[in-house]
Amino acid sequence: SKWLTIGLNEILVDNVPNKNGVYMISGQLPKQLNGLEEFNFFTPLYVGQSTQLKDRFLAHCRGKTGSSKLSKCWNMLNLKYHYVVINENVDNRDLSILTNDIEALLIQAFGPISNERNQLVSYEK
Repeated sequence: SKWLTIGLNEILVDNVPNKNGVYMISGQLPKQLNGLEEFNFFTPLYVGQSTQLKDRFLAHCRGKTGSSKLSKCWNMLNLKYHYVVINENVDNRDLSILTNDIEALLIQAFGPISNERNQLVSYEK
C-alpha cells in the first residue's frame, strides 16, 4: 500500500478513510524554534494503528489521545498525519497482527517521543 500525507487539521477529515491501518504524526519545528528555517525537516512524533483511521485522525485533531501533549510544544499547523491503509494480508499473519507489527517496527525505528508503550513485533514475543 501507498503512504499518504495530510495536515493534522480537522477540516481535512474527509481525506482519511475509516479503514484499518497504521499512521504516524510528524512535526516540523517545535514552538521554541520558530524562525530557524534552516531546520526545515520533519521528525516522527507519534506512531499508531487503528481499525478506523478517520476516527483516530479526529481524536488526534481534538487532542483526545495519548499524543495530546504534542500541542504543548509543537506548532499544530506544522503537524502532518501520514497513513497507510492495511486491508489485505501479505503473508500468513492475521491482519491485526500485521498492523501491530508495522506499528511496532516504526516505533522501534523512530522512537517517537510521544509513544509511551513499548510495542513488540509478534515474532519478538
